[in-house]
Amino acid sequence: MSNESLPASGQPVAPAPLVPRRHFLSSSSGSLASIALSWLLARESSATTPGQVPAGAGSGLHFPAKAKRVVQIFCSGGVSHLETFDQKPELERLDGKSLEGMGENLGFFGQPGMLMKSVYPFARHGESGSWVSSLLPHLASCADDLCFIHSMVAKSNNHTPATFQMNSGFTLNGFPCMGAWLSYGLGTINEDLPAFVVLPDPRGQPAGGSINWTSGFLPANHQGVAFRTDSVDPIADLRTPASLSPADRVADLRLLETMNSDFARLHPGDTDFAARLRSYELAARMQVSIPEATSFDDEPAAVRELYGIDDPTNKGFS
Repeated sequence: MSNESLPASGQPVAPAPLVPRRHFLSSSSGSLASIALSWLLARESSATTPGQVPAGAGSGLHFPAKAKRVVQIFCSGGVSHLETFDQKPELERLDGKSLEGMGENLGFFGQPGMLMKSVYPFARHGESGSWVSSLLPHLASCADDLCFIHSMVAKSNNHTPATFQMNSGFTLNGFPCMGAWLSYGLGTINEDLPAFVVLPDPRGQPAGGSINWTSGFLPANHQGVAFRTDSVDPIADLRTPASLSPADRVADLRLLETMNSDFARLHPGDTDFAARLRSYELAARMQVSIPEATSFDDEPAAVRELYGIDDPTNKGFS
């Protein structure tokens, strides 16, 4: 017996007339357009700046974001602070003496040698009187434009955990790095480019490798996208091989889409997989946007010289 309730008259209701195909398509397309428009407007209204895409579902900002972009230059294995901006008068007095009465010796490559003063003499510069060594005479002339932080300390003198602490605040791996937090908190203003880009040293990755730009326990889409700074193509496999025909390419994409749809249906709520699908979509958009964004061919010679693009010593930074 049917579960449908009968009207008060007790007589069955005649079935509704069939909707003409044109009316169905018209109303359906209008409804889908309305849903899409509502979604886009919601994303736009929740963004902190015009055109900015929110960080993620349900992750609204508590305060309006003032920062639009952040550039961090981390020189792993760079010149010591003791030879640049951090004058240590006590080292002058203890030069050539052993480290005694200063707590436990935590050297990890055998016993350290004698204490040694800076090789370069220090002097005060600018109205601020900031200490800068003779190693950086040109930078010393800009002392009043620099911000020096002399209160930072590390919890480890081992390269890998110290590098983790520099990028995530923790000596153990598995925690989100600063770039991932910024991507999570601020979102992106360009859906065709990754929000968090990493430019590794062409000579090799820092201690700990790609963990330094991991998203940790944040959604996987906030992980840094490492560009290849030692190659003409910044992203590996960005271009379709010439040996692959367009028909085969389309067939590959259809197969991949089918496999992804089946897996997503069987594993609802798998955030890592959802992030991987978004990365595929981003990769498709990057095939058009990345070559244009990373090309300097249209830049005037004066601009290229200003940024040092053609200088081999700047490889990986320009």
